[in-house]
Amino acid sequence: GNVGDLENVLMEFPDLIDTPDEIGRTPMFMAALHGHVSVIETLVRLGSTAIDTPDIYGMTPMFMAASNGHVLVIETLVRLGSTVIDTLAEYGWTPMYVSARNGHASVIETLVRMGSTAIDTPDERGETLMYAAASQGHVSVIEALVRLGSTTIDTPDKNGWTPMYAAASNGHVSVIETLVRLGSTAIDTPDE
Repeated sequence: GNVGDLENVLMEFPDLIDTPDEIGRTPMFMAALHGHVSVIETLVRLGSTAIDTPDIYGMTPMFMAASNGHVLVIETLVRLGSTVIDTLAEYGWTPMYVSARNGHASVIETLVRMGSTAIDTPDERGETLMYAAASQGHVSVIEALVRLGSTTIDTPDKNGWTPMYAAASNGHVSVIETLVRLGSTAIDTPDE
């Protein structure tokens, strides 16, 4: 989008800067969702205070940037004052969790560098980032999590299912091989 056009509209209609839609998504939220760093910077410069404003599901601009792999947006949000790096959204998902689920190893590395401490935080079902990455087949995320100090390589969810079980259930042979190479001992853990 054209930042100049945005500035013109907001000069004429300043009340629109933080106006949410029917589910609470603000212009800041949408800019983060789509990776528009210059729009985020412009919104803040023009007075937006929605940098950490969640939608009705608890998802913030930080959450949306993490979910969609937008490293530069995450860095920009933090630089501009975002303080919700580990805030829980619906299902107990953090920006770090959704990054793991969606396969964004570089986002996980960035969030840790920016101060996230949610590397081993499970969601409401007890699923860790390791479990989420394993169930979706994201080898690079599993490797990043272990490198960054995650201790959940064999941690089961509330059903007793481990990352190994999740990988096997979803046919992710490369994840199984990676988990074993990185020290998993859950290869013969029975389903509970």
